[in-house]
Amino acid sequence: MSWARADIQHRAAHGADPLADQLLVLGMCRIDGSEQLDVLTGALPVRARDLVMRHGVHASRGRIVDVQRLYVVTHPEATHHVDGLVGGWYDSHLTVRGLAQAERIAAFLRSSIPADARIQLVSSDLARTAQTAAVIGAALGIEAELDSDLREKSYGIAEGRPQAWLDERFAFPPAQGERLDHDPAIDGSETKRTWVERAHTAVARLERIEADYRVVVTHGGTANWVITAWMRIPVAACGYAAFKLPSGSVTILEEDDRFHNRTLVSLGKRAYDGEV
Repeated sequence: MSWARADIQHRAAHGADPLADQLLVLGMCRIDGSEQLDVLTGALPVRARDLVMRHGVHASRGRIVDVQRLYVVTHPEATHHVDGLVGGWYDSHLTVRGLAQAERIAAFLRSSIPADARIQLVSSDLARTAQTAAVIGAALGIEAELDSDLREKSYGIAEGRPQAWLDERFAFPPAQGERLDHDPAIDGSETKRTWVERAHTAVARLERIEADYRVVVTHGGTANWVITAWMRIPVAACGYAAFKLPSGSVTILEEDDRFHNRTLVSLGKRAYDGEV
């Protein structure tokens, strides 16, 4: 440990301070735990230390572990929110406030993802998510791929109607018994199983593309199933699963390169409120 810290300080004192060199020295060190990692990174220049701590370099049993990271973004404020209408596949747009929130989300992602990383950006094809993805894509310098399987749950004939209309007619699932194939009693509405299966299909499809960082832009409901798909939770186990995911939120998940464990790092935080 001490030789590594001294070597880094020596290099810095003599002007040999490129970021890659600093991280190479870090990668050669023996790291025995998170406290020692904190001590070691304290010797690094600020930008190197920030890269280590923010971009997925972990200490694990004496080695540096790189991670793949997934950001799940729920679209911010849309017109159906403020108009009190059922969303689903109803093609509402972001409000002026929602567009400003999307800019803050994009700025957070830009600051969190290295400029030279392999980035994948996939979005629901509905207008409110596609608008959000376009703002993020402009910040990251990439174009979003649109995937209809990342749409919100379909509420059939209720979509675009007042939320109160749906609330009066919707048949809620039972506490016990069949939940995935439960009929919500709304013509044209998806069952939960159909909804979850298509979201899992979308995640399986995007994972075929190699990337270091993935950004998925979707809806508050469907984001649940993006998370369960990434965590390898089978569809049959999703009957009771639910996460608190407000509009305009960012959820962060990781996979390490040693055990290939998938970790829920941060759930449903709003970048524009300074939560992430």
